[in-house]
Amino acid sequence: MIAVGLMSGTSLDGIDAAAIEIGDGERPAVTIVRTRHTPYAAALRARALAAASGEALTASDVATLHADLGDAYADAAEEIVRLLPARPAFIALHGQTIAHLPDRGATLQLGDASRVARRCGVPAISDFRSADVSAGGQGAPLVPFADHLLFRERAPIALLNLGGIANLTLIPSDRADDVVAFDTGPANIVIDALCATVGEPFDRDGTRARAGRTDETALARALAHPFFAKRAPKSTGRQDFGHELALRLLRECPGLDDAIATATALSARTIAQALARETPAGTRWRELAIAGGGSANPALVDALRADVAPLIVRPLDELGIPASAREAVSFAILGAYRWRGLPNTSPAAPVPTMRRAAGPSTSPEAHLREAHHRRVTTEGRNPRAKGLGDMSTRQILELMNREDTTVPLAVARALPAIERAVERIVRSIQMNGHVIYVGAGTSGRLGALDASEIPPTFGAGRELFQAVIAGGDLALRDAVEGAEDDEGSGGEALAAASPSDVVVGISASGGARFVVGAIARARNRGAGTVAVTCVGSSALARAADVAIVLEVGAEIVAGSSRLKAGTATKLVLNMLSTAAMVRLGHTRGDLMVDVRASNAKLRARAIGIVRAETGVSEEDAIARLERTAWDVRRAIE
Repeated sequence: MIAVGLMSGTSLDGIDAAAIEIGDGERPAVTIVRTRHTPYAAALRARALAAASGEALTASDVATLHADLGDAYADAAEEIVRLLPARPAFIALHGQTIAHLPDRGATLQLGDASRVARRCGVPAISDFRSADVSAGGQGAPLVPFADHLLFRERAPIALLNLGGIANLTLIPSDRADDVVAFDTGPANIVIDALCATVGEPFDRDGTRARAGRTDETALARALAHPFFAKRAPKSTGRQDFGHELALRLLRECPGLDDAIATATALSARTIAQALARETPAGTRWRELAIAGGGSANPALVDALRADVAPLIVRPLDELGIPASAREAVSFAILGAYRWRGLPNTSPAAPVPTMRRAAGPSTSPEAHLREAHHRRVTTEGRNPRAKGLGDMSTRQILELMNREDTTVPLAVARALPAIERAVERIVRSIQMNGHVIYVGAGTSGRLGALDASEIPPTFGAGRELFQAVIAGGDLALRDAVEGAEDDEGSGGEALAAASPSDVVVGISASGGARFVVGAIARARNRGAGTVAVTCVGSSALARAADVAIVLEVGAEIVAGSSRLKAGTATKLVLNMLSTAAMVRLGHTRGDLMVDVRASNAKLRARAIGIVRAETGVSEEDAIARLERTAWDVRRAIE
């Protein structure tokens, strides 16, 4: 899949764009396809800078800036899309931050994503920070998720972005839970503000910093800012280190070049101090990889090298990622996970227990219809089924057989998510919890089928795996129209869910409101939630902790989820229950030693298991089983 990421940072120098090709699986391969930088037009940059600096603006000013920034992003997106070998699945854009106040639960990025979606004809994913901030988090930095994906095999490694604000990602091991990420303070923002006083956008090649001298008194005053004493996680922005600090340095230092040299020293010193303070005990970094516009400032880089010595400092380019495009690449990765309905926030985030899929998507109306029929596999039309009504019986059967070969491949792609779901189910049952399947129509019947087979196969109680179907038990035999649309009933059905339970929502389209309502209620009750769906962008996939997405493609009979979607769903439910029961010791190797010998067939199977495990005769096996009331496990032992 090709994904495009757009990023414009605190420096307001323009829009970085990156196109990547990202594979499937738990550790998808990422290949850089193309990168591009588009500078802001001077007038647009001035307006964005005024908004970000807290100047008084009318609502009309903000609204038109939002629209005009959206057009600028659309221009940048069109340029890179035109250069790609294939159309991207989506475009992920961060937007331009004009206010970031996490301590007050607020953040605001401008740039109308719908203009990007409409212009480029593909969905746009945006607003990555709000979900984290609304949950009490910092909403920054957002790149550690991508950093861990790209660089965990080089751990222990520290990564630094030198944008307007500097932020560190510390990866001491390959475990996501060990990642630490936070803003350290200013990188270029104060330097750029000082240069702007003489009409220069930045300190090109660090010339002014090298010409000046650091004023130690002014530096000490700047270092006293309370942000620097805070421990991670933390984030900041122009409200702390903007125009006001630049003017103060200008007043306190002998001249402009001295003020810029002092601002440069401030950035390097605070980065080094933060790195030393937040390095986990016993960790010795292999390297500090730097990216962002500041990595092209030799005065800043030299000051940083001196402050972190003897740690090796190297440009991110040497690790295969263009330093100037690191954040754009990161947002393309975040967008890909969001597109697939998977969590894309790092445990390094300020609310480490909350793993969310950040970034809602926006589609132009025409493309939305196209994307819906392409992505919602149970509703789309399969071009290979054209003329189905005129086919012979053999041709229909051959077509169905060929289409069914896509099912195992779709399940294979979902194995990482299935693995996470099984591990969650095992933990739930170990805590005396239950597994509750919830579905409507075919999906609900498949859940009921799997749940009903657990007691005879594994000797478990009927309450261990339960099934809820929209419309009640009558819907197991007859279609109960309209039941799947009742979101409230879905919530009521899960009113008794407990934090030790796992609720598995099943819906091929991911849009059955009964199921979505059930998952929402289960999450509110603290239960674990799993989605089994064919649409990664669906409401159900977004609502669950773990989304198992089965991209089987369009059915030969459009809208019939009883075909490939149903087959894939049954395979997954079999995997969830069987793997969990095996992990919990309900088999002896590959033998069903907890089978309930409740009929002639199962009694014959029990006899065969005892004979296979003990080597006794059939008569002795029967005798053992009769002595243990046909308890196969006890008969073997």
